[in-house]
Order: sequence, then C-alpha cells, then structure tokens
Amino acid sequence: MVIIKDMDQTQEAVKKLLDSGDKILVAGEPSADEATQLVMLALREILEKAGKKTFLWPDCGSGFAAKFEKIIPKPSEYRVPQKIKIKIPKNIPLDELKYEEETGFFSIIISPKTELEPSVISIEKSPHDIDAAFCFFSAQEIGSVWNKMSAPVNKPPEGKTGYFVNGEKTLAEKINEIGGVLNGQTPVPPKTASLIMASLMYETDNFQKKSGEGVFALASRLLSFGADKKAIEEILNADKKTGTAQILGRALARTASDTEIKTSWTFLTKHDFEKTGVEPTDENSLSILKKVRANIAPHTCSVLCREHEDGVRSLIFHEDKKALWGLASSLGAVIQSPYFFASGFKNFSEAEVKIRNLLREKKSDKMSA
Repeated sequence: MVIIKDMDQTQEAVKKLLDSGDKILVAGEPSADEATQLVMLALREILEKAGKKTFLWPDCGSGFAAKFEKIIPKPSEYRVPQKIKIKIPKNIPLDELKYEEETGFFSIIISPKTELEPSVISIEKSPHDIDAAFCFFSAQEIGSVWNKMSAPVNKPPEGKTGYFVNGEKTLAEKINEIGGVLNGQTPVPPKTASLIMASLMYETDNFQKKSGEGVFALASRLLSFGADKKAIEEILNADKKTGTAQILGRALARTASDTEIKTSWTFLTKHDFEKTGVEPTDENSLSILKKVRANIAPHTCSVLCREHEDGVRSLIFHEDKKALWGLASSLGAVIQSPYFFASGFKNFSEAEVKIRNLLREKKSDKMSA
C-alpha cells in the first residue's frame, strides 16, 4: 500500500506502482466532489496516454456528466467494460465450439460429444484482473476499501494500491506530477490540461484558498498547454447563477450548530427544491451538505434533513467511523462511505430529536468507555 500525501516523499514508490503492469484501476467514492472526479478523469487520461489500460470506477453521475460535458470524455471512453463468462462443465467433451452471425445476434455454437442440457451452462459477469490501483478515498476508509467496493475488478496484488490523502499539495498538483513521472516534460494534451485546471479551480475555490506559488505556477503551465479556460469559467459562473447556488444559500440560511455534540443541522423543504429547480435526490443532498460543511466552522458530524414524499429523509455524515457505524445500526441504515441516508421520519422534529438523542448516547458511551 502506498499512501500518496505529498509526491516529494512518495515519487519513487508511485513510479514502482506504475511500472508494475498495464491494467490500472482509478477508483473513488460515489460521493466524491467535483474536484476529485475531475482529477480522476485526468489521471485516467494520463495513464492511457502512457499506454496503460485504465478503468475508472464508479461512473460519473448524470448530473456531473451534464455539467462538465464540454471538457470531460464521453462515458463510453472511461467506464469499466463488462466481461461475461460462459461456463460449460469440464466433464462434457466438446466436438466443436464456434460462433455464427445471425440477424441482430452473435450465436455461440456448442457441439458436445455427449448429451448437454442448456440448464447446466452458466452465464455470469466476470471481474477484470488489474495490476495496480489508485484510490481516492477518505483517510478513514483506507484498509476497508476492497471490502466495500463493488467495482467489477479483482483486488490488485499486495502492495500495488496507491491511496491519495490530504496533504499540503492539491490533488491537481499530485496528478500533474504523476504525469511528469510517466511522460517527463512532455506537455499533457489540452483535454487533460482542462480537466486538471478545472479540478484545481474547484479545489481552491477559484484560487481563493489552498493557493500558493505552486498552484499558480501549475495554472500558468496548464493554460500554456491549451486548457480551455473559457469553458471552465462558464461552468463556474453557471454554478453561481443557477439553482445550485440558490439551494446552497437556502441550506446555509437553515443551518444551525450544536456545539455540545459538535453537529451541524440543515433543513430543506420541498418548497426549497421547487423554487430553485434542483432535484431532491440523494446525490444532490450529498453535494449540498459537502458545500455547507465547506462554508461553516468545522463539525465532527453534520445532518441534512429534507422533506421526502410523505416524511423526511436524513443524510448523516460523521468523521468518527465507529460512531457512524453505531448510528447507522440504530437507524437501520447502510453506510455508503463516511455517511449514510435514513428514512422513516414523519417530520423534521421527529428526525432531529431521534438523531440528536442517538448522538448524545454515542457521546456518553464514548466518555464512559
């Protein structure tokens, strides 16, 4: 396992990982933010240019794909292809195995030497074997990634997985340096430069934070490589004008802090979504909560409750993995990463009281342990 925090310390380890084979998986959390998804696509482009067969998991969400369609590749270019296996019992000797073309079909013709019933033939999806993987997961997920990942691939050999974790440098800087390890000083293509540039602008909030000499130097190089600054700025400006900014404003206005249990509470009604034109989906709820957390003081836990059908659906994020498991278990929910969704609440009050009581119980249990 290679922890990629700052490339200065891990460059040689990353080089060995890249040299270990030609089939590489680039994987992230389904909840990954825009900056991470963009840089994952950029890494995939860099690896492909270096002659690596690269799989990306999971697929980008439809909302993300529509938003960045001007600069990202088509989904068919990066998603993990299916691999289907047809299994025939070994004890059935075959005279011939071939395929024929029919109208609208390819037919596999099996000619057994003895009796063969179609019911004993099985057809199943088969995972791909990979030589190495780069994973963009939160630090608390390292160690359990392969137990929960549903990507159609087998786990790479021991020691052939690199994990990107927060460090002094941005993800864009790290990916750019991996490009340097693979391709030397050769400029990345304009399409790749645009992906890295967009990630850099999102991660630094358009150079308002986490920006230093290295960030500005990278931005300058990416522009010289042909990054589509106009398209990226149009996407950023659209964020400010559309319902995305409006729903965030409403969410921040309806966010309160509970310092006792270090939790932020956000409440959104059906009317909020209708007025802003934002779909009340789990994907959008997660995006909203991430932006809320980025705009308020740090909290260990954050809860977003939204009106859903005839009740309330809650999104709960917690930095403490053990506490998260306990909360999910108590609410009969399934953890998806450092968060989970829970339904079945009649209204906001019921959701808040039940979740707040559970958080207090977990805090009390932790203090008495």
